[in-house]
Amino acid sequence: MENSAGTDQKAKSVWQGILDTVLAVIKDPAGFYRGMPRSGGFGDPLVFVVVLGVIGGLVRAILGLFHLGAVVSTAMALAAIVVTPILVIIGSFIGAAILFVI
Repeated sequence: MENSAGTDQKAKSVWQGILDTVLAVIKDPAGFYRGMPRSGGFGDPLVFVVVLGVIGGLVRAILGLFHLGAVVSTAMALAAIVVTPILVIIGSFIGAAILFVI
């Protein structure tokens, strides 16, 4: 039982960390990026991008199911849940490469 409680706590802390990061970027973007560490791995930022990509895909699919977005069919709306996170990941690496070169 202790193991599942630790897993639940870790999952809550991951979601809370993502929510805190989103709120920090919205409230004070300059301060957030100024205080961001310049070194580290790709793990945490990649998880953040994937989670936001999945949320974006879900929103796009829901809007598509009600014919409120660019998605015109149910199949395309459901595909948006898978395609949007992949495109977000690729776009974030391309954007980072462009900013690195600049």
